[in-house]
Amino acid sequence: MSSIFITGGAAGIGLATAERFDREGWTVGVYDVDVDALAKVKADHPDWITGTLDVREPEQWADALAEFTSHTGGKLDVLDNNAGILHEGKIDAITPEQIKRQIDIDALGVASARRPPTRT
Repeated sequence: MSSIFITGGAAGIGLATAERFDREGWTVGVYDVDVDALAKVKADHPDWITGTLDVREPEQWADALAEFTSHTGGKLDVLDNNAGILHEGKIDAITPEQIKRQIDIDALGVASARRPPTRT
């Protein structure tokens, strides 16, 4: 059975992606920072593998991937790094902290997925 690991999968596009792959018979892993949304996902889809993951934290990547692959016999076919945020509005209304958070999640989160630290 094929497997997919989805970040930001507790809502929106990530959740829709998870549902689509589930319909195709894949093993689905949904990881997110929103623990309340994850609890609902787990209640609605008890066969899915779920867990918390802040994509900005490389160590959390290693733990989440290890946890997911422990359920798939070490297999990971697709990593859908879907987590992302958008602060909308005029540039002068967006704070430097909001800009940094968006860059950290949307750009550095991708880099962290590319090469998470390994656990020995």
